[in-house]
Amino acid sequence: MQILVVEDDSRISEFLVKGLVENGYFVTHCQNAEEVLENYIRKTWDLIIIDIMLPKMNGFNLVETLRFKKNLSPLFKRFNEEEKIENVLSFGGLKIDTERYELSLNGEAVELSPREFKLLRIEK
Repeated sequence: MQILVVEDDSRISEFLVKGLVENGYFVTHCQNAEEVLENYIRKTWDLIIIDIMLPKMNGFNLVETLRFKKNLSPLFKRFNEEEKIENVLSFGGLKIDTERYELSLNGEAVELSPREFKLLRIEK
């Protein structure tokens, strides 16, 4: 599985990339949206993890540009109440409903404690 991580904070990106690589994923890291657009816009990824608070072009604009350029790679991004992008994040058989605090895998509910579910959420 090839994952693109777009994160400008070096501490966060080092932690995230290290964890993904240790779990067997192939990871490419970009520090900003411009780097993605210059080098990787035509590549299809298994997953793109995007920080919304990027310098210059923010994560929302990057997502819009990727979709405009027909890059349909699955995305994992954070959102807030003002930006009702979607309340359900899905990847393969995994679905996370952040409004109802529900998680399912291949259509079957997965019980999580409030603390476990909170770990899945990405907050500002």
